[in-house]
Amino acid sequence: MESGYGLAAEAGKALDDILQNSQAAGKQVDQITTAAEELNALSANMVNVIGQITRTMDENAAATEAMAESSSKVSTSMESVGSVAEQNSASAEQVSASVEEMSASVEEVSASAQTLAQMSVDLQESVGAFKTEE
Repeated sequence: MESGYGLAAEAGKALDDILQNSQAAGKQVDQITTAAEELNALSANMVNVIGQITRTMDENAAATEAMAESSSKVSTSMESVGSVAEQNSASAEQVSASVEEMSASVEEVSASAQTLAQMSVDLQESVGAFKTEE
């Protein structure tokens, strides 16, 4: 009988071990379930963050394109300003040349007027030599 009691005791101990292991396995399953739920929540959060990053990248790409377009317009405007400045410079040079020509012409007219005045004086002297006394 002792062997029956020993077997029963061993069976009881084995049953206790099975129950403890079963409870430990249940706790581990609960921990795995909790971890899986947390992982699922983190995955959903990661999907949201990736979506936000994608939207931000799209916005940055659009802003970069707009800046490139604006830069091109500014470059074109600067080229136009440069062209106008060159034209203005050429016009100023033409005006300067015209002023120099006019100045030279005025000097010629002045010299001619002086020559004409001298000729007038000479003519009056010559005419005076032919005057008769009355």
